[in-house]
Amino acid sequence: MDATHPVDVVYPDTLLVGGKIVTVDPTATVAEALAILNGRISAIGSSAEIRRLAGPRTSIVELDGRTVIPGLIDSHLHAIRDGRTFGVRPDWSGISTLKQALDTIRAAGRDTPPGTWIIVIGGWDPYQFVEKRSPTSQELDEAAPDHPVYIQQLYDFAVLSRRAMQALHITAQTAIPPAGKVEVDARGEPTGVVRADGNVTTLAGLERRLPEPSFEQQVDSTRVYFRELNRVGITGILDGGGSDFVPAQYHPLFALWRRGGLTLRVRYDLTSPNPDTELSDIKTFSQLLPPRFGDDWLRFNGLGEIVIWGMHDGSATAKAFTPSPEAKDALLKFAHWAASNGYPLHIHASQNSSAEQILDVFEQVNQASPIAPLRWAIIHIEDASDKTLRRMKALGVGYAVQDRLYFAGDDYAKLRSAEILHRAPPVVTAMKMGIKVSGGTDALAISSFNPFVSLRWFLDGKTITGATTRSSHQLPSRLDALRIYTLNGAWMTFDENERGSLELGKLADLAVLDRDYMTVPIKDIGIIESVLTMVGGRIVYAADPFH
Repeated sequence: MDATHPVDVVYPDTLLVGGKIVTVDPTATVAEALAILNGRISAIGSSAEIRRLAGPRTSIVELDGRTVIPGLIDSHLHAIRDGRTFGVRPDWSGISTLKQALDTIRAAGRDTPPGTWIIVIGGWDPYQFVEKRSPTSQELDEAAPDHPVYIQQLYDFAVLSRRAMQALHITAQTAIPPAGKVEVDARGEPTGVVRADGNVTTLAGLERRLPEPSFEQQVDSTRVYFRELNRVGITGILDGGGSDFVPAQYHPLFALWRRGGLTLRVRYDLTSPNPDTELSDIKTFSQLLPPRFGDDWLRFNGLGEIVIWGMHDGSATAKAFTPSPEAKDALLKFAHWAASNGYPLHIHASQNSSAEQILDVFEQVNQASPIAPLRWAIIHIEDASDKTLRRMKALGVGYAVQDRLYFAGDDYAKLRSAEILHRAPPVVTAMKMGIKVSGGTDALAISSFNPFVSLRWFLDGKTITGATTRSSHQLPSRLDALRIYTLNGAWMTFDENERGSLELGKLADLAVLDRDYMTVPIKDIGIIESVLTMVGGRIVYAADPFH
């Protein structure tokens, strides 16, 4: 080699310069620029320092002052289930009037052959409409007279058009097990509304009778949904399975992964869809799935969110619930097996009383097999007491919180005391105790998938109607809320050393925002979008001016 020839230098693949890099590192560093090499962050510093690293083939992204955050991680949603149908169903999240919602039904009716089902499940709430109500069956008939239409809100009720009622053979006398009621008018005629009052299995049973898209449609639909998640800055998810979700329904996701089509990192839990055989089902499902089996893009995480059906206490606004001794014993057997086999376990509990019962079991299991290394977590618990939080901290149990009360907070306020309402959920108290609090949406059946709506709710405690519920002492700082949605979400899946913050050596999962999350009025945080989303240094979403 010629002695005058420079020693080979490895240049970064990409530089992001001239911005505001909110790293979420331990010292809350804010930098101007960073460099990416082989999918990981190779340098962070001033724009001048980072520019000097450029080589002849380095791509330089001029941020022009824009804010960059670590890619957001939704630690509890049902994207695998909902992704299969997202691309073929109207989406009502973010729609502000009932008229606009009905217009999506009209458009779907025009765009599909007569007789095709039109289905909307979740992601909306009557309070988001200026009319402050859900559609009637008659309005669905008028919007799409040649189509059966099924509209579901949470797991509380569904509105069906006349054709949908006929297709499902529902009359005033029809039983909708286990807890459904067909609403009737003064003449005893069905109104088209089926009420379930938070009983998950009731509407899950109705959903099971609805037609599904073809396999390839499900693959394409999943791709579309994940791109939508990228648009709002999401680069990773922890999927909570589903109440009626069987292993075969994971195959569209697996196909997308095999084809190299994933645009976010998927971690997933498994739930048994069958009451009374939960443990035997999970033993069968997981025979060839050791804990955290997979790669950086797709990985089996653990078990949940419905672990034992008899322990499931419904939605945030459901009635008080007490599990049977048999259900609690079944959870004990399940949890002992999970702990002895090294599986993470994430379990649903809407109410503090349910969490108390679960912690009784966890504490008993912990005596035989320490569970802190397994990062077990309880999901939801809007009314968690300080005693419950202290018990969780002692066990090393995480706390996965979603913005369910952004949508349901007005109804929740009618059911709970002011003392409970003003701390629901007690995220600041939990964080001060040292509990890992992660953020999510529980989308789509429960809420919209938009993490910035959730972040705004964390910060102001206001419901969809603008009513304030949480008091100021339970409102985290902007940085802490961002940590809930990034580094703490990564902790839930043992990934905090790989992602969740923008630090040297970590995966380059990040989002460039269209406005500054750290300084815009809190009311505007809910409308933030990403203009450039990268996963492992690869662009997975781009809008102007980066498109």
